[in-house]
Amino acid sequence: MTHENGKRPFVPMDLMRFEFVGDPQVAPDGTRVAYVRTVFDAKADRQRSMIMVAPFGGSGVPFTSGLASDNHPRWSPDGRYLAFLSSREAGARDEEAKDEEAKKKAGPQIWVASTSGGEARPVTAIKGGVTGFVWGPDGRHIAFTALVKPEGPEWLDEEDDGRNTGASGGKDGEDGKNDAGGEEESGDDLEALFKKHNKDVRRITRAFYRLDGTGYLDDRRSQVFVIDVEAALAGPPEKGPAVRPVQVTSGDFDHDAPAFSPDGRLIAVSACRDENPDLQRHRDIWVFDVPKDAGGPRGEPRRLTGGTGPFGSPSWSPDGRRLAFLGHELELSWYTDTKLWVVEVDKDGAARGEPRCLTRAFGRSFGDQSITDMRVAGADRGPVWSPDGKTLFLLASDHGTTHLHAVDADTGKVRQLTSGDRVVFGWSADTAARAFAFAVATPGNPSDIYAGRLSGDTPPDRWPEAPAGLEAPEVITLRAMTRTNSDLLQARHVSLPERFTFSAPGGPPVDGWVIRPVGFEPGK
Repeated sequence: MTHENGKRPFVPMDLMRFEFVGDPQVAPDGTRVAYVRTVFDAKADRQRSMIMVAPFGGSGVPFTSGLASDNHPRWSPDGRYLAFLSSREAGARDEEAKDEEAKKKAGPQIWVASTSGGEARPVTAIKGGVTGFVWGPDGRHIAFTALVKPEGPEWLDEEDDGRNTGASGGKDGEDGKNDAGGEEESGDDLEALFKKHNKDVRRITRAFYRLDGTGYLDDRRSQVFVIDVEAALAGPPEKGPAVRPVQVTSGDFDHDAPAFSPDGRLIAVSACRDENPDLQRHRDIWVFDVPKDAGGPRGEPRRLTGGTGPFGSPSWSPDGRRLAFLGHELELSWYTDTKLWVVEVDKDGAARGEPRCLTRAFGRSFGDQSITDMRVAGADRGPVWSPDGKTLFLLASDHGTTHLHAVDADTGKVRQLTSGDRVVFGWSADTAARAFAFAVATPGNPSDIYAGRLSGDTPPDRWPEAPAGLEAPEVITLRAMTRTNSDLLQARHVSLPERFTFSAPGGPPVDGWVIRPVGFEPGK
């Protein structure tokens, strides 16, 4: 069906024609932006992601081929390296297609490429893969998270110890028969049959036992590791990482969102380290020492919050004297607005007093609270400090939109930096916090990358006080770097959502949206 304007309605196969961009990362000097571009391969029944790099405000070119799944680009603090997660096989060139099942078992690893040229190389080889990582302030170390078993991590480059060679245990028994052609009568047969018919049976011992996109967790927990990048790259390229990472956290607890202190000695994480953590509703901010080696001395972890709610996304102030983080105290159970908190810490990362909520009166939730199935790259980041330690930048959601905000680190006053009918679902800034890149969704397009600069001409006390609404003046003017899906959207009829509000008797106004069908005529 084609309409008078030459456009036709969407059909299911059109969903495979969408491209998605996200996770924009501004280089430390503000001259370039790395981001992720994802396309769908209908014939292979998979999605392919590649890293793109563009001059700030300009058009991007592929940094990786996209034959593997490459995502989570992160610049080193000095801009010499671009690290990313990739499902490619260690020791293989980027353009080589490898066995998909082997990639899935290995999981994504951290790869590092020099920004001056040359092949990317892996710095991790941990079975199951890496779930996320951050650079240390020295530009030499990376902290990452991985799901590992209680006895510790397994490594892709370890020699087979015979545990996966099959139940028969020898050449004579590989086919279940002996040399004479008769049936084996050893006790191994019963064990082999048991394994054959029960290999898909799982023994569940946890209340929280699986995740979408991750699968069954079994007894694995998220632990934090630190890898020396230069040492890992010191060996021959064909040999993989030359050193193992050092494990920072341990125990039957999940540790996430690692953040290095400015001097690199400490790492803050979000974790519930109480009994039966799967049954708890709180997560606390903890600080761990970064050991120099696996056997190095380390102190007991320091707990900065009191188990009163789900706290996460820790971020150190530039002078290392404060930690900012997000969370709430379950006042309205899980429907409570996420707030911004700050706690003062000493040189060893121990709390100096109680955490202070900066934004209790704001009345909006920090972070991107939008929900969509039309997004694949990147995750909402936590608060980011300005270089002078006076301002915290982070996203906040309001009336179906999400925008970048700035919070005074002393007074908690919140100001809005972007506006309009859109959702900013990813962002980053250069070291000076002047050049910003954004991943943006609008009612008519699921994703594009934008760039904008924070001018020094307007002082912070002149920025619009939040919540400022859809029509607030923009402190940062956004300029599109991509035109993702423009051809597809111009050739299809797009029904845009129309916003309205309604109220229950005596209740506050509630937002609603209606999407009218193609060819809608009022009254029919």
